[in-house]
Amino acid sequence: METRLMKLITKNSIWLGLIAVLPISFVLWQSRSDIKLTQAEAVSLIESELVNCYKWPSADLRRDQCNKSLAKTLVGSLSLGEIVRAFSGINNTKLSCHDAMHYVVNEQYKKGIDLPTIYNQCTSACYGACYHGGLEGYFINKNLQGASIDKINNEVLTICNDVTKMRGQCYHGLGHALMLVYNGELIESLKSC
Repeated sequence: METRLMKLITKNSIWLGLIAVLPISFVLWQSRSDIKLTQAEAVSLIESELVNCYKWPSADLRRDQCNKSLAKTLVGSLSLGEIVRAFSGINNTKLSCHDAMHYVVNEQYKKGIDLPTIYNQCTSACYGACYHGGLEGYFINKNLQGASIDKINNEVLTICNDVTKMRGQCYHGLGHALMLVYNGELIESLKSC
């Protein structure tokens, strides 16, 4: 009796182990960044993922997570210039790619790319989100969320000096970055201006 029970437990443990491991393996496989995409594949991926991401309302965290996941996939597979071109190639004008592009540029900072380099690759695609995301990424990279107003102001005073392309977008992007730093509090953000 004991042996039969042990075999049953062992058999069920194997199945339970497989059930637990397979979803984790799938997630890890999906998040691989060694897969390179063609430009057409990138455009198709962006279009289909934006449709998925926009199933949820704008305040829903699932939309943010979906956009972040898309950004990580793209940054792992393409250069920023290729990603910007892919976003420019979206055929469906009803798709809003602005938020997703913010996350793409935030991910670029994790790869060590600086603000002037990012700005030199940005275009007006997605309503200039590449520029705005560049400033947000800068603030995230510098750990300025929750920093003192003095520290933030020191960054704000000099950040756009090195940007030669689209300096006006740099200043506009500062507003986005300050809103990020102050968790969407407009009045607090404007105090730094």
